[in-house]
Amino acid sequence: MLVGRGNLGERLPRLLHVVVDRLERGSEANAPLARAILGGLLAAGPATLFVLPAIYSRVVRTSVLGERPG
Repeated sequence: MLVGRGNLGERLPRLLHVVVDRLERGSEANAPLARAILGGLLAAGPATLFVLPAIYSRVVRTSVLGERPG
């Protein structure tokens, strides 16, 4: 089946309606998943930039201080 310009122009509004309708139907079920993903992404940034380096510096400092002869 070949689709010409005229044929696509007539069917495009219907096609867009179907696509938007399909996207809206599953949004209620996907909302909790989207919240979890966005929360994880927002928490991972500061954790990677601040929390992990702080923990690492504590571990390295403790191991270095613990190995010194007293």
